[in-house]
Amino acid sequence: MEAAYILPKGNLLMKIKLFLLFLLLCAMTACGGGSGNDETITETDPDTGLPLNPETLPDGPFIVEGNIANLNLTPQDKPEFVIRVASGKTYRIRSQPLSNTTYDDGETIIPSAFTQGMRVRATVVQIEADGSSGRIRLMVSEDLTIIKEP
Repeated sequence: MEAAYILPKGNLLMKIKLFLLFLLLCAMTACGGGSGNDETITETDPDTGLPLNPETLPDGPFIVEGNIANLNLTPQDKPEFVIRVASGKTYRIRSQPLSNTTYDDGETIIPSAFTQGMRVRATVVQIEADGSSGRIRLMVSEDLTIIKEP
């Protein structure tokens, strides 16, 4: 008889332990996992000393290096590229006219050669939006360059 009484008591103890574990996991999730490290580490470009693919947009210029995820080449004097970097973050950048865009070796690129997946690098700054954009701030680059894959 006593064995029948121990089984429900054990189940109750297990349920309490699981409930407390659930509460602990909820609290850790709400607090960011409890890692204690809230600083965002930003990689720095060795050539320029500027932030490289920052998660949080800085006030000054920064470098974006990644692959073209989407592109709008119209008008050709204000093309826009959506660049996806290794972390998965995307940047929508309005660049210099297509006629001024080159490969990293200086070779010119014709507009019909632009495709999704091309690797690019650009120095980017934020400016106040003009009337052609619904956004408050634009990310612009005057040196977007296509990186030739070996």
